[in-house]
Amino acid sequence: MRCDTTHLPEKKQQELKRITDTIVEMVPSVQMVILFGSHARGDWVEDRFEQDGRVYEYMSDYDILAITDSYTVADKTGLWTKVERRVREPDISNTWTTLIAHDIEFVNRRLSKAAYFFVDIKKEGICLYTSGKYDLAPIKQPDPKERLGNAKSDFEHWTEIALTFYETFEINLTKGIERPVFLKNAAFQLHQAAESFYHTLLLVFCGYKPKLHDLEKLGRLTGSFGKELLHIFPTTTEQERNRFLLLKKAYTEARYERSYRIEKEDLDYLSGQVHKLQQAVTLLCNRRIERYEKEAGV
Repeated sequence: MRCDTTHLPEKKQQELKRITDTIVEMVPSVQMVILFGSHARGDWVEDRFEQDGRVYEYMSDYDILAITDSYTVADKTGLWTKVERRVREPDISNTWTTLIAHDIEFVNRRLSKAAYFFVDIKKEGICLYTSGKYDLAPIKQPDPKERLGNAKSDFEHWTEIALTFYETFEINLTKGIERPVFLKNAAFQLHQAAESFYHTLLLVFCGYKPKLHDLEKLGRLTGSFGKELLHIFPTTTEQERNRFLLLKKAYTEARYERSYRIEKEDLDYLSGQVHKLQQAVTLLCNRRIERYEKEAGV
C-alpha cells in the first residue's frame, strides 16, 4: 500500500495531515488511518452543473478508514461522531470527510474472504498513519461469478425491503389524513425505504453495508456512483434543508420524541424524492450488474 499523497495538491496534503493527526489524537488506539476512494485514486471531482434551472455543486469527499485494535473502540458510535465533526471544522479541512471505523480483525477477515470493498481499499488506498503493530492480510481476489451472484441477490433482496417500507409508508400516510399521529410513523417508514435503497447501492457496488442510518452520510458514500444521485435531496433552499432534516431525524425522533412533527405536504415532497432515489438506484445497479456479467463472461 502506498504511503504518500504527493499526487494531490499541497492544500489537500496539508488537510489530510491535519485530519490524520486529529484522529490519532482523539482515538489513541487507532492502528491505521487509510485514505481510499477518489482522492486515493486521483480521480476526485469538483464539479458544478446546471439541471432544470438549478445549479448543483459536487465535491468529492475524503474517504477515510480508521482501523482500531479492538471491536469495542471501533463500535463507539458517539466517539466517531465527535471525531467526524471535529475533522470537518474549517481549521482542519474545507473538504468534507466521510469516516468509517473497523477493528483490524474484522478488516483482515474481510480481506481473506475477498470482500471487494476492502480489497479495493488495500489495492488503491494510501496509508496516512500506521502504528506499525499490525499488517493487513494478503488480498484474495474476488471471483467474478461469485461477485455477480452476490450483486444480483443483494439487489433483489434490498430493493424488496425498500419497497416494503415504502408500501407501509403509503398506508400510514393515508391514515394520517384523519389521525396525524400516523404521519410520524410514515416518516420513519420513508426514512427506512431511503436507507434501504442506499444499502442496495453499497452492496451492489462494494459488497459492503456499514451500520449507518444517517441519510446524509449514506448519500455521500454513494455519491460517486453516478450523477443521478447528486440532486436526490437538494438543499439549496431553506425549505429543502428543513424537509431533508425532518427525514434524517425520523429514524429516531419520529419514534421516540413527542415533539417531532411533520406535515403531509412535507411527506408528499419527500416521497417524491425517495421515488427518484429508487429510479436512480435501479438504473445504476442494473448498469453495474451488466458490467459484472461481462467480467464473469456471462
